[in-house]
Amino acid sequence: MLDAFTAIPAAVLRNLADMLYEKRKIVALEVEGIVKQLTVAGDHMIK
Repeated sequence: MLDAFTAIPAAVLRNLADMLYEKRKIVALEVEGIVKQLTVAGDHMIK
């Protein structure tokens, strides 16, 4: 089982707080993809 910091790369977490909407939007889509992959893999119980 993964925790949130190993499942989502540090660069992605940093970019979630970017001032530009477009960058935040792109990163949010990346996070969505990571969550979907973890769900499919059955590793959706992130601590």
